[in-house]
Amino acid sequence: MTITPLERCFCFSLSFSCAVISIIQFVKAFAAFIIALYYLANQGLYPLAVHHIFLFFLFFICCGFASAVLVNLRNKSYHPLPFVRLYKCLYIIDIIWLIEYCLMIGILMILKEDMKYLLVYGCPSAVCLLLDIFFSYCLYSFAKQSLRKMPNQVVPKLNVFTVTNSVKDKNFHVSKKKLSKSVPEFEDNTTCNDMVKSRLSVV
Repeated sequence: MTITPLERCFCFSLSFSCAVISIIQFVKAFAAFIIALYYLANQGLYPLAVHHIFLFFLFFICCGFASAVLVNLRNKSYHPLPFVRLYKCLYIIDIIWLIEYCLMIGILMILKEDMKYLLVYGCPSAVCLLLDIFFSYCLYSFAKQSLRKMPNQVVPKLNVFTVTNSVKDKNFHVSKKKLSKSVPEFEDNTTCNDMVKSRLSVV
């Protein structure tokens, strides 16, 4: 099934939306780090602290790919590879996040611990997961758009000869010439080199 890419993200351009999505990854990592420190300071290595430490490492991985997207947008190169990596990373991390959250609920039930604090984060976690899916769709759309607009780079070919230039003392000199075809011969079996030598000898 072919997924139709977006042309715009609501009223914003896809490039601006991708920049905002990348910045949000840093905000998520910072928020998870602060919450993890709070639970570590108040409750020690409690399951909630472990949960948020794990989330911080997941979001930190996203930050690495998000920084590549920001650099790409800043340089205006719009290469699709950083956007593809980020949206795939978001998909994989969302799946890991969901599995980890379910496992954490199961562990708290086995330990007969109070789950109300973990369930409080259920609604924000669900919102973040849904937003990540939409963000992945925006990144996918921009990657498709960049792939369509990427110019075809054609390497020029010289059929007669190739000239290699070298720079020396800030002056350009022709250092080497390679004939790509055989040197033509004239009717009297004289070549171009013979003609040049004869002219030089006359001078």
